[in-house]
Amino acid sequence: MNNLLRLLLICCTVIPGIGSTQTAVQPAARQGPDRIIRLSLGHLFDPVYPGPHIGYEHRLHGNVYLRHEAGVILDFNYPEQPQLLSLLGFRLRTTRRTYHDNPGLIRRRVFHEWSFDYRYFAAQIAGDFSRDGGAFIQRIDYQLTQHSWSFSYLKGISWRLGKSWQLDTGIGLGLRLNNRNYSDIPLDATFSTNGGLAWQVGSRAPWHTTVAVPVIFALGYQF
Repeated sequence: MNNLLRLLLICCTVIPGIGSTQTAVQPAARQGPDRIIRLSLGHLFDPVYPGPHIGYEHRLHGNVYLRHEAGVILDFNYPEQPQLLSLLGFRLRTTRRTYHDNPGLIRRRVFHEWSFDYRYFAAQIAGDFSRDGGAFIQRIDYQLTQHSWSFSYLKGISWRLGKSWQLDTGIGLGLRLNNRNYSDIPLDATFSTNGGLAWQVGSRAPWHTTVAVPVIFALGYQF
């Protein structure tokens, strides 16, 4: 009888302690790191708006984070785009990201996020224009400037690569508001071609909306 009482006392003392240890450790493991720095590989190799983009993510509380990203848009002088004479701009993005709890050992973390994005760019383009009612074709260089604001929802996965590195992949859908302006061209000039570039004179109203399909492909370091 005395041995049975001793066993019950031991169980009542040890088992609650084990439960509290698991409760204290598991949420921290699920929540992941407090801060992450990322290089966006997707933007770096973007065929339309290429350039380095750096992001910083920090925890608000629990599994909720804020992600801030800034980058520049550069002309990489692609040989297949000879009509693009210059390209320069920048992008700013703020995102509220929520990770989903994953029990057990974490090798990947599923997340969803709401993102607000502002982008500005200016391009110098060589275009061919029909002049004098089609009497001849003239090459005219024109300037394009555009401001864009977008709001998107994204889902993705953060993959662990060893102890401190991770790879983020994801895709989303949203709406983008654009304000596009072109430099003046002669009144009798009618746009013909710019070698297949997206920024064709007269193809869009100055204010217009488009669908945004943001893609996440970024290498991160967590600490």
